[in-house]
Amino acid sequence: MPNPQFNRHSLAIKPLSERENRSNILTDHIPVTQAPVVGTGRFKEVLLTAVERIIKARELGKAVVLAIGAHTIKNGMSPTLIKLMEDGWVTHLATNGAGIIHDWEFAFLGETSEHVAKNVERGQFGIWEETGRFINLAIAVGAYEGKGYGESVGSMIAREGLQIPSVEELRGCPATDADSEITAFQKCDSIRQQQCIGKAVVGIKMGR
Repeated sequence: MPNPQFNRHSLAIKPLSERENRSNILTDHIPVTQAPVVGTGRFKEVLLTAVERIIKARELGKAVVLAIGAHTIKNGMSPTLIKLMEDGWVTHLATNGAGIIHDWEFAFLGETSEHVAKNVERGQFGIWEETGRFINLAIAVGAYEGKGYGESVGSMIAREGLQIPSVEELRGCPATDADSEITAFQKCDSIRQQQCIGKAVVGIKMGR
């Protein structure tokens, strides 16, 4: 007899409107017009070296890959990331599944960052209706279209909905020429807990 299976249909999935969030895009974003803080010591040295290498790489026509964690987005750096891509300094942006969750929640709700400790204790962490439903639907539609994880969710945000357009329309979707890459982890990202998850779809995304 097989071992008992976790029943996702028994989850009490709550709407985002009931969640306390700790980051607001209007008050917590860092505008590109704000004077940068270069810092001192080793931090300044590493930062200026990175800047020099990026400039040299782009002058030579080389790609610049920026790999970031989710907190970069959660803590309001999206305007800077967008500007770097728009101006051609970053040609490929990579993050993880949590990064795409923060990005989507900012786009959908204007807020993100639930209280992890409190909600883990309650068994409520990541169990939110809109985030799980829309991101899982986006990656399913994107799999049909032949897109990767990041492009699928980004396209849904740009369209403000889900649709399957023609190939010609797909070519006009990206806001910049930069590529995106999302590293999805099976059973780790919070949206994997919901019943609408398409496990095969996630597998397809991980292979692209």
